[in-house]
Amino acid sequence: MNRTMKATAAIMLMMVFAVGCNKPDEPNNGGNNDLPEEPVVGLFSINDSTQVCFSPGNLQYQASTNTWRFAEHQWDYIGEGNANISETYDGWIDLFAWGTGDHPTDTSTDMEHVVYANFVDWGVNPISNWNGDECQWCTLDMLEWLYLLFRRKTDSGVSFVTATVNDVDGVILLPDDWDASIFGFVDINNQVNESEENNISMQEWEQLERKGAVFLPNAGIRLGTEVKWVQDYGLYWIAGPSDPFAYVYYVQCAGDIVTTPNYCPRYAGLSVRLVRDAE
Repeated sequence: MNRTMKATAAIMLMMVFAVGCNKPDEPNNGGNNDLPEEPVVGLFSINDSTQVCFSPGNLQYQASTNTWRFAEHQWDYIGEGNANISETYDGWIDLFAWGTGDHPTDTSTDMEHVVYANFVDWGVNPISNWNGDECQWCTLDMLEWLYLLFRRKTDSGVSFVTATVNDVDGVILLPDDWDASIFGFVDINNQVNESEENNISMQEWEQLERKGAVFLPNAGIRLGTEVKWVQDYGLYWIAGPSDPFAYVYYVQCAGDIVTTPNYCPRYAGLSVRLVRDAE
């Protein structure tokens, strides 16, 4: 994927343009595993002329082998295991500080730490069975998230619902061509509602996933090496911009609220869900 990240104006923010998803000069040696790499089949508009596919799960990283992968299932998340984050940890993590595609295990809580000065997209790394030819994945920017959640027009009029999938709270995104007759969701496109109103079993989710639905699980937040609010908050990073006070934007997809992008310290560990251009 070679999309250029679009910077956007925001109140009291100094503009910093994010780097697009380019081929890394020296790719990491990870990525040899059997977990899925192919995107979810659904197509999602992120502006008037561009559609993307979502990765099959949240991004995960193992420091001891320098390996990147996507979660096996869309509802999977690491949770408390992120507290073990280190350069030698042999488990997996999935909560990353902002723009740490080149240093995913950083835990400094210094608001002005040099490693957080510039955004490096996680998509520059080889992930799962990466083909080695070009970068395929990128992080959505703020304008793209806003369009995806609140501005795009779907065939059914449904863009998202908060839900519980296989006992995990989060948000379901419905593709552009979603057929509303497939499933009777409650409180569609509602920014504030209870996820329990849409309680989806694993068997029901398999049907929804085959039709292109994407699930963003509530995976919590990491501050330093402390993991907080697991299953209460699903916070997903946005690609730039940052401001002189070291705050950056994220989109909140919690079990009871979906917000327009808000901002928090760049050292916070949040979830990452990547996309690539539709072919």
